[in-house]
Amino acid sequence: MLQDLKYAIRSLGKSPGLVAVVVTTLALAIGANTAIFSVVDALLFRPLPYPHADRLYAVTFANDQPLGSQYWSYPKYAAFAKEQAVFSSTAAYARRILTAETDGQPRRADVEVVTPSYFPLLGLAPASGRLFTPGEDTVPGRDAVAILSDGLWKSVFGADPHAIGRTIRIGSSWYEIVGIMPPGFRGQSGTTELWLPVMMADDFEYGGVITEEAMWWLRVVGRLKDEVTPASAAAQMPAVMQRVQQTAPGIIKPLLRHGTMSLQLLPFRRIKLDPAVSASFTVLLGIVGLVLLIACANAANLLLGRSVARRREFAVRRALGASRFDIVRQTLVETMLMALAAPACALVAAVWTIDWLAVAKPMNASGFWSQYARTFDYFRATLDSRVLAFNFAAAIAIGLLAGLVPAFYASDVNLSEVLKQNAGGSARGFRALSGRGALVLTELSLSLVLLVSAGLMARSFARATTIDLGFEPRGAVAMTASMGRKPVSAYRDLLARVSAIPGVERAALMEAVPMVPGMSTLRFEIDGRPAPDRVAAGVNVVTPGALTTLGIRVVEGRTFTDDDREDMPRVALVDRAFARAAWPGQSAVGQHVRTTLRVANGGAKEWTTVIGVVDDTQYGAIDEPRAPVIYLSAWQPLGTPSAVSLGADTIVLQTRLTMDRAASAVREAVRAVDPSAPISDVATMQERIDGATAKYRFAGILVGALAVLALFVATIGTYAVIAFAVASRTREIGIHVALGATRRDVVGLVMRGGVRLIFAGVALGVAGACASSRALSSLLFGVTPHDPWTFVTVSLLLITVALIAAYVPARRAVRVDPLVALRSE
Repeated sequence: MLQDLKYAIRSLGKSPGLVAVVVTTLALAIGANTAIFSVVDALLFRPLPYPHADRLYAVTFANDQPLGSQYWSYPKYAAFAKEQAVFSSTAAYARRILTAETDGQPRRADVEVVTPSYFPLLGLAPASGRLFTPGEDTVPGRDAVAILSDGLWKSVFGADPHAIGRTIRIGSSWYEIVGIMPPGFRGQSGTTELWLPVMMADDFEYGGVITEEAMWWLRVVGRLKDEVTPASAAAQMPAVMQRVQQTAPGIIKPLLRHGTMSLQLLPFRRIKLDPAVSASFTVLLGIVGLVLLIACANAANLLLGRSVARRREFAVRRALGASRFDIVRQTLVETMLMALAAPACALVAAVWTIDWLAVAKPMNASGFWSQYARTFDYFRATLDSRVLAFNFAAAIAIGLLAGLVPAFYASDVNLSEVLKQNAGGSARGFRALSGRGALVLTELSLSLVLLVSAGLMARSFARATTIDLGFEPRGAVAMTASMGRKPVSAYRDLLARVSAIPGVERAALMEAVPMVPGMSTLRFEIDGRPAPDRVAAGVNVVTPGALTTLGIRVVEGRTFTDDDREDMPRVALVDRAFARAAWPGQSAVGQHVRTTLRVANGGAKEWTTVIGVVDDTQYGAIDEPRAPVIYLSAWQPLGTPSAVSLGADTIVLQTRLTMDRAASAVREAVRAVDPSAPISDVATMQERIDGATAKYRFAGILVGALAVLALFVATIGTYAVIAFAVASRTREIGIHVALGATRRDVVGLVMRGGVRLIFAGVALGVAGACASSRALSSLLFGVTPHDPWTFVTVSLLLITVALIAAYVPARRAVRVDPLVALRSE
């Protein structure tokens, strides 16, 4: 083996060009596979960093969604925690973005509201201080305590060891810091900075959120008892749900399946990742696997050509006593040397790819990346031992696959081969050409599958960027001023100050802006219909002029004016989707609705008159159906007239100012009204659209790059086969030229086989793309997996490139001198 190794190094040194092409091709393919595998490993296979994480299960309400309905009301969770007997402990938690203030500096904080059982259930202990106690889970609003993340402790408190016992302001209350979590734990959102007891939720949520059964806002997780299996736990859930319903009978339609309310248990790891993310990266892993196969076929193609060129050498070695096994071993050693040289280069490509993934991943606002996909910073995936093992295993597998065909071809020689002056005229020479053609056929067909995938994603991105979103983003800037619950007069003052900023053409306040998930949802009774027959709709609280500022069109009736005050009859606007759901075939203007939400002062629910209908507007993820939306006037707050209960705290501007100058001017206006209110989430509406379409841009760029790599490799393979055919048929071409064949005749003679090969590869590729493109459905928008325009365009592109690759060596064939060709015989 040592002798084979030394000889292989000398032999490969004589073909530096071929070695460079093979190693580079394999390195790029293995590097791309390593990078995607590192992310998929972190997303799907790596265990959660909790003790006995396999015993953690999320509890959701079974419905037609893949993960069910995940949100609970607190009364229903409390009933479940009491009635169940399969978990050793349960916990509830919810994510909120709140305003935190310390030393007079307000900032937006990512907060997790949790029950005291949350940390013990996960097996976590504080780095310093203590956790929440069971006694802090009994009386709403009594225990204003907080736990800091390691990052917040360092950034805000300067890693002060005496931070325990200090206070931090959340909303209108001061919370005592009782603990600091260890580095690395960032809650279930991956960005959590602060933990608060669930019993303090009334302080920053709607009044009565702890006791109100209609408020669904918590997620629930439990740790199975040691003696309980997942199957037996699931079997007990119907009985548990029946007892829960008796204690807390609240119910809403989205939680029902076939008219009944039932629970399902899901592994906690699964609930933490949006199914679209896992499905998408599984598809991407399959795509880079195709690239690896193409690179393997190309390497085998090039090495087979090298084996043909060395046929005399192998024949002499056989004549001198070498066995077939000796020849196979020698050839495989050479192949494995090249394959094992690739992983080192592949690691560099993998690091670059992982860094690009971390930077270019779609924004969280797109709705593609679930907040739970970022829990442990998956996109800072490291090249750990598992990934390195995958890297070298891929290299070894590719080396064996790419080397077997050339190795067995090289070993199948005998002494008569030495006497042949032109192996290209032998049957074995033509068999080698046929074998290389089969490899190129494989490369072309797989390349077409990748090119179709890239074409479909490019079309998806084009559709996503040209769809009518129901508003006009040009010149619009939005930012959040977290003022909390303030009198209507404070919001009027803020709007007046912002409108007076030089360069601001229009200004308005809204609760929710388009393209940002998280709009509040309420259920509305429709006048004239039975009370249970309600319409669930997103609620957007806006000031007069907000729709004009964003270019949302009013299609019927009128919009809000400053005369729609709190002392006037309540009015509302609805979008087309709401009007169709509530009054199909009728005009919505003049109809009456009222919310099912209990108002804060306990007063009677008022009927609200619909005064206008507006266009459907895309709120949330761009690929989600547009749910019905109702617009309420910020000057007519729900509950007591002294507060804007639903918080119209997003400022929207039409301005000629740059975004930085606009944000600075608005910040001064906000400070004049509320010095403790921070400004956050500053972005143009076009940037928000870019974030919403980032999923398709990301997938298109990544798959497009892989498809270009595959096309490049397939082009090299096509060129190599035709060039080999020209070299093998030198005598035949010389005879044709001597007998008077024209340049066109020679080119046609050489190209004929290549054209058949190309069209056969395209036909196989189209069939393969038709069969596999359905797997891309989760990554497509507005395009079917079998889009004919994409298939035709991509097929023509591959045919054109492959024909060019075949034409270059064919042109060289016309320069064959017939005298030289015949003299060589």
